Amino acid sequence: MYSKTRSKAVVIIVTVFSAVVSNFGVEKIVKLAVPLLVTVYPVVIVLIVLNIFDEFIKNKNCYAGAVYLTLIISIVDGLAAIGLNLKGVQNFVAKLPFASAGFAWILPAIIGLIIPLIFSRKQEA
Repeated sequence: MYSKTRSKAVVIIVTVFSAVVSNFGVEKIVKLAVPLLVTVYPVVIVLIVLNIFDEFIKNKNCYAGAVYLTLIISIVDGLAAIGLNLKGVQNFVAKLPFASAGFAWILPAIIGLIIPLIFSRKQEA
């Protein structure tokens, strides 16, 4: 368990951090948060959806495949959100279905889900 000293230290650190960040203003906070959120949210959404259908997913490698491919696309989107220009990669991602709506990660997630299923069936045969 945590000691009272450690708990007090955590409370002080969080309070000081919050006080500093609150002085940045909403625009800067949003500007800092967007790249992180663009990167993390698709992975979280994929994990939630896979968890809903967990009883139907026999091969647990499907989780890894879907999450890794989603993460790759999300990282590219996150880097684009901070202004890093990866022309070739961003052009590829922009051509994916639903990319114009911010959902370029959907097709890679589905592919990452299906590939482990195909390989597991080949191994069973």
